[in-house]
Amino acid sequence: MSKTSYLRRAARDPKKSGFKWSVIAGTSVLIISALVLSNARATSQVADDGIALTRAEAALGANDLALKALGQAVLLAEDNALGVADETTLRLAVDEASTTLAELDARVAELAEAIQPDIPAVRLAASAVAEGNSVVRMINSGGIDGAGIALTGPVVTSFEALRDELSAVRAAEETALMSTGATASRIAEIVTFLVALLLPLGAVLAYRYAARRQLHTAEVQLDARLEAEREVVRAKDEFIGNISHELRTPLTSIFGFSELLLESGVVDPNSAMDLIGLINYESAELTRMVEDLLVSARVEANALVYKYEPVDVATQLESVMSTMKHAGSDVDILVADNMCWGDPVRVRQVLRNLLSNAQRYGGPKIRITARQEGDQLEIVVADNGQGVPTEMEPRLFTRFVHGGKEALMTGSVGLGLSVVGSLVEDMGGSVSYDNHDGWVRFVVHMPVDAPAPKVPTEDETIEAASAVQAAFLKSWLNERRDQDVVAHADDGV
Repeated sequence: MSKTSYLRRAARDPKKSGFKWSVIAGTSVLIISALVLSNARATSQVADDGIALTRAEAALGANDLALKALGQAVLLAEDNALGVADETTLRLAVDEASTTLAELDARVAELAEAIQPDIPAVRLAASAVAEGNSVVRMINSGGIDGAGIALTGPVVTSFEALRDELSAVRAAEETALMSTGATASRIAEIVTFLVALLLPLGAVLAYRYAARRQLHTAEVQLDARLEAEREVVRAKDEFIGNISHELRTPLTSIFGFSELLLESGVVDPNSAMDLIGLINYESAELTRMVEDLLVSARVEANALVYKYEPVDVATQLESVMSTMKHAGSDVDILVADNMCWGDPVRVRQVLRNLLSNAQRYGGPKIRITARQEGDQLEIVVADNGQGVPTEMEPRLFTRFVHGGKEALMTGSVGLGLSVVGSLVEDMGGSVSYDNHDGWVRFVVHMPVDAPAPKVPTEDETIEAASAVQAAFLKSWLNERRDQDVVAHADDGV
């Protein structure tokens, strides 16, 4: 990868940016959560203050009502003594006074529960209720004069003290309620503002982050494609640099052997035939290299044409061996009358490339076998050489694959095995490589019989019929149009 692309990637790496924005987003969420909790607590406090204020109001009302009920009971007791009021009315007034005193005690207790148990109002309320109950007892026992004196003296004093204390409590609760309400309102406004601000901001940041991730991914993919293209260019450059040397080798041999024959003449027929055989072998190698170049180009352009027919593998091997017998390798051929389905020329080219690869880079012993396995014919070209490096095996059938400045893998131009893979796959077969038990094996599987004709589906049949009908209708319309043109011409139109 180039330094520029690396720096660009480092500068735009979304991982660091994503971490930064994650921290910001997390902090914002924590702040909003804290504000929401504070608002909830303030709202709860407002509710508590409201309850306390309500109970203080209720206690004040009960205090006033109890004092009035006591005054009414004393007044009715005096009227009853004078014969103005009846006993029943007096009893009702006394009961009402007792009830209001109990209600006062209960209301003050509720207020203390809402605020705190030991507030002064509890003590003052107990004193006022006790004074009021003493007045009720005086009325019930007939001490009407004592009840009137008590009511205008200590009883009123106790009730007024309690009223003052309850008024102070009510004022304090009103102040607290207003304060907590204002705090809750401010917090709610802040939360509303932050939510209204952060939601669209978060959406924008999320979209920006996603866009940067996509841009980063696109840049990485672009860099990968550029690097792959550079690799292809480098491989082709190496290929062009090496092909001149590899093509020069057979040409040098051909030129040297032919020069020797021209200079010395045919002095020794046996030596001359050996030289001619070597010239023939090198010419065949040169021809094979050129064929690999042409076939590779046609395969890449999808312009290679196949002529399928039953192929006798033994016959094709014999043809290959006739041009390679001067290579000096020990070739053991164990092929009987085995047939496969393919193009004879291409099957012969596959066998020639595999055998040439074994002779050039394999061991001294070469073995070719063929056997039928179901509907496939297995052809194995094996040698007792070292094989190829393990890291090169996955790309063994890729074009221009070789060991850099080392010897090229097959056919000396880095195309032999890729041509084998392309041809075999195009003819419906497969090729693989393995190395075990001291033998390097190239295994080719070819179909034995021609593939069955494809039976069209119902949809394809309907589509074909529709196409025929459309073609017929178009032809009929064209004929009618031509007839109308002729008719108009005959009418002089």
